[in-house]
Amino acid sequence: LDASAPPGSSAGSSSAGGGTTAQCGSDNNQAPVTSLDSTDPDLCITGSTPEAFTSTATGWSWSCHDATDADSECATPSTAGTSGTGLCGDMNGRPESTAPSAPTDLCSTSADLLGAVTTTSTGWSWQCSDGTNTNTCTATTSSAATTGTTPTNFLQNPFKNLDTFPKIIAAIVNNIVLPVAIPFIAVMIIYSGFLFIIAKRDGSVYNLEKAKTTLKYTLIGAALVLGAFVIANALQATLTSLIS
Repeated sequence: LDASAPPGSSAGSSSAGGGTTAQCGSDNNQAPVTSLDSTDPDLCITGSTPEAFTSTATGWSWSCHDATDADSECATPSTAGTSGTGLCGDMNGRPESTAPSAPTDLCSTSADLLGAVTTTSTGWSWQCSDGTNTNTCTATTSSAATTGTTPTNFLQNPFKNLDTFPKIIAAIVNNIVLPVAIPFIAVMIIYSGFLFIIAKRDGSVYNLEKAKTTLKYTLIGAALVLGAFVIANALQATLTSLIS
């Protein structure tokens, strides 16, 4: 290295373009960086002016020009360029709630969009080209757009998985009829017992017959509910076994 070269330059060394890099600043040939623009103060050494700053498929390139008309070709790779997405725009790799469409965000300023944005299983993809190189870029759907989950405090639909008639009947019996019928049957049996006690105390034939009738119809109702429960669940189990 030339000891007289300013800091950040590599006097006499060759750049990717074949010229010297004496006028290049400390940004030249860095380890891959995530971003760089034409206003960066370290593009060229003091006294040189950056020109023709351009995004490439692998990073960025520019020229440095000084008062003596000496030129240096400088370049540095990008982290995006090392993974083959140097021509992609700001939307590459970002989660989006809707399909990306703005051309300036899809591709870098040195590249053009090839074709249209396509939908994938995880989001969207598109291609950017500078005429020589082509990069494939992607954007994922944002978590709010992809999860589609129902908040835990939201009212759940108890019948959302019912796709057959036996399943619907079984769900109605198990979730509606039984929870209502069982307490009602228990209350009616207790009520019948009170009627029997009153009939025995009063010696009333009328009250005795009323108690017997109440108990009879309560037991018939209980039998019907039990039968509906057995039949509905048997039909569901039979249909499930036949389908599987």
